[in-house]
Amino acid sequence: MKKLTAILILISVTAYSQTVKFGQPSYQGTVVTLPVDFENIPPFGSISCKIWYDSDKYTLIDAVTDPTLLSIGWGMAGTDGTYLLYGWFSQGYSSAYSEHPFYFRLQQNKPGCSPLSWVVSPSDSFIGDIFSNEIPCTFENSTLCGQKVAPLPRAHWVNKYNILGQTY
Repeated sequence: MKKLTAILILISVTAYSQTVKFGQPSYQGTVVTLPVDFENIPPFGSISCKIWYDSDKYTLIDAVTDPTLLSIGWGMAGTDGTYLLYGWFSQGYSSAYSEHPFYFRLQQNKPGCSPLSWVVSPSDSFIGDIFSNEIPCTFENSTLCGQKVAPLPRAHWVNKYNILGQTY
């Protein structure tokens, strides 16, 4: 009887979720810089984002695009009522990769927090390859809380007295 020898090959496959989410905000006074992070997103050719936020608490100053992306395409940002809008597309058939493709700069108008909710539909929030095929990904919502701006220090008054003992 012949012995059969089988070689068992184990292949380990690890699936990483492709995620678009907000990074850690940074504060400079009442100006908040809010990065958008791509995790495990393959090279892309277009970005379209629509995010609901509390426009009473924050006002969009601008959006800054990764210089590498700007070298091969165009980026634009704006607001539509209570939505932050961002778009980028490459020239021709160029694709790009960036973990931090853009960030928003917002002015804090009122204290408190604002939900950040992606409007997820192919016409609103979409990441595409160079042929405009959708790259499936998950969009993670978040909350943006403003930094408390320290109040001005209280003035310490020193009473001054005149020769008669009266304060002035």
